[in-house]
Amino acid sequence: MTRQWLADPELMCVPHRNAEHAETHMFVTKMLNSTSLQGYRDNSQFFGAKYLEFRHNLLTFYLPNHQTPIEITELMETKYPLVHPNYEDYSDSIITLMDRCDNCRIKMVERLGIKWSL
Repeated sequence: MTRQWLADPELMCVPHRNAEHAETHMFVTKMLNSTSLQGYRDNSQFFGAKYLEFRHNLLTFYLPNHQTPIEITELMETKYPLVHPNYEDYSDSIITLMDRCDNCRIKMVERLGIKWSL
């Protein structure tokens, strides 16, 4: 499933960071093809073209030798406007990621000092 995680990339495992980076490019392709992304918006998995660009650039900080920039056009910004994530979006995203991935969960628990039980 294509989605934007809202977790700090530093607290994500390498495979999840790499996968989300690839998914930013998938979203760009969908935008270039004028695909509706409303379902992703409704499920808090896409937050608009500008947020996608921000997220992509943030992820690339953790990708050595990154060579796949994205370009967000004004038309994309207009057609896919920014939707600000809210607290529930962040918490749902992080909880889902921690439920799915032992490595992400371990990093988050250790660095953030949160208590987590399965």
